[in-house]
Amino acid sequence: MVALSVIANARLAAEEMPQPSTIRLPGIYHVWGKETKDMPSITFDELEECMSSDVTIRQRFDSFQLETKQMNEEVLKAENSVQENQNARLTLEKEASAVQSEIAAMNALNDQFSQRKQALSVQTRQRVDAPTAKKINQQVDQFNKDIAKFNADSSVLKEKTQQLKAKQQQFNDNLEGLKNQLDQLNSKTSAFNERKKSFDSTLLAFKDKCTGAHKLEK
Repeated sequence: MVALSVIANARLAAEEMPQPSTIRLPGIYHVWGKETKDMPSITFDELEECMSSDVTIRQRFDSFQLETKQMNEEVLKAENSVQENQNARLTLEKEASAVQSEIAAMNALNDQFSQRKQALSVQTRQRVDAPTAKKINQQVDQFNKDIAKFNADSSVLKEKTQQLKAKQQQFNDNLEGLKNQLDQLNSKTSAFNERKKSFDSTLLAFKDKCTGAHKLEK
């Protein structure tokens, strides 16, 4: 039976995203007679660019929020599928263990029947008196009844074994599909994290350039 690898990607959290309150229009101050040499400057063109970027970044932020929610739902669904797979595996393992125990018991019983048959064969070849012959015939009748029941039980066990093999095959088929699903989700998550990393860099550059107090220059 194929072993399942646990889902490898970390769950995405919405709180990791930049909050809207951190994205602000630049604070512009027109000052005279105050110390402004340490204050960063900004031109009208740069101000216009900041205002345009602010709208774009807000839109991208909202898009990331929605995509994060959707991916969290996909991850949760995948985690549930993994748990269901683990539960199914445990159930099959218990069922397989029970079937193996039954097979072992039937094999032991078959060995006992071989010994009984050999003993009865020896007895039936001997010359005996009528009471002893009657007793041997009763033993033979009981042996035949026990063999008939053994054969019936063996047929039931054979059917049970075939059903178990079918379940195991279905489990392995489902497992292959689940592994492909997890691989796709991991790839999708990795791509998302790369895009988010790029967006975080863009956001940081925007905050450095476009937030806080600036002195306005022509």
